[in-house]
Amino acid sequence: MTIRRGEAWGSEGSPDDVAGVAGSDASLARLVAGSRATAGASPAGPFLLTGGDLHRTLGAPRPDPERTVVHRFDCDVVSGTATTDDGAPLELLAVAHVLGLPLARGFARRRGRPGRVVPAEDVLAALWNGPSFVAANAAFVGDANLGPRAHPGDGLLDVSCGSMDRRDRRTARARMLVGAHLPHPGVVDVRTRSWASPPGVRYLLVSDGLELGVCRDIRLVVLSDAVLVAV
Repeated sequence: MTIRRGEAWGSEGSPDDVAGVAGSDASLARLVAGSRATAGASPAGPFLLTGGDLHRTLGAPRPDPERTVVHRFDCDVVSGTATTDDGAPLELLAVAHVLGLPLARGFARRRGRPGRVVPAEDVLAALWNGPSFVAANAAFVGDANLGPRAHPGDGLLDVSCGSMDRRDRRTARARMLVGAHLPHPGVVDVRTRSWASPPGVRYLLVSDGLELGVCRDIRLVVLSDAVLVAV
């Protein structure tokens, strides 16, 4: 069930009682999507997660092949739609975050390769250098704490949308590494169950670290308690 302030979250289970193993956010998202395709809206899993940004948000326990107990959490996922640059509809499902990066400078020249892994350092270099957004279900993108209030079991997305000038971007990058954010007049922050991007604005869309291409008209919604994740 969706966690509420002050409530305990998670339970213990056996590492043998899992439906699959995922080493990254994108791998877990594929398992969830496959499970939902066959089981409908029933919670997917349990899936053992061994790496990625959601794994880090859940405490990133060290792998131990001899352990007899895992911690299991009812986690939200993010379902979304978008329109690609050629007008085609696109559907997505993410477990950690959906990012809209600006079509600016050198980063823009590397776009157009759907399925490419986008390194976290590329995300931080591009973020806010033009229209950008971060829709966080998990707190981390690599070493950066982009969603310090994001909780994967609270039924909400933490969304920041906007842009910054060069000096403010430099300051923001330093603070993002420690999850210490300051309000900025160019960036709007909301916590919400659903969100739509500003009309007509184009982004390089990244879901759980994978490039999806240049898109606009992005709509995201939280699916509460959609997957049981073991770590």
